[in-house]
Amino acid sequence: MSEISKEYVIMNNTNYEAIVMTEIDSIAFTTSDVSIQDAVEKFSNVTELEVAGEDLKPYGIYKNLTFTSATIDSNNLVTIKFHIVNYLEQRIAKLETTQAEQDIAISKLAFGGEE
Repeated sequence: MSEISKEYVIMNNTNYEAIVMTEIDSIAFTTSDVSIQDAVEKFSNVTELEVAGEDLKPYGIYKNLTFTSATIDSNNLVTIKFHIVNYLEQRIAKLETTQAEQDIAISKLAFGGEE
């Protein structure tokens, strides 16, 4: 029987030994290297990560991430999940931001305020 090779998730110049799981629109990893509290604090603003093998050379780079959840199981393993924001979601978010900015500008011109 062959030995399972280790995988590492690299974020903010830190390596976390992990089991990595990917789906079409998400990436998750399970690790014992962090507590659930630390996971939420450290990863809630992460937008990019890399996945590497034992040699720590990345073979996967994931960008445009949004933190989705952190859970802990009965073995104290923490699973962190990120949504991979696709191109259409990025465009919609940009349009919504632009629309809000336009609404404020129109309000200022029309009413002299932001209402």
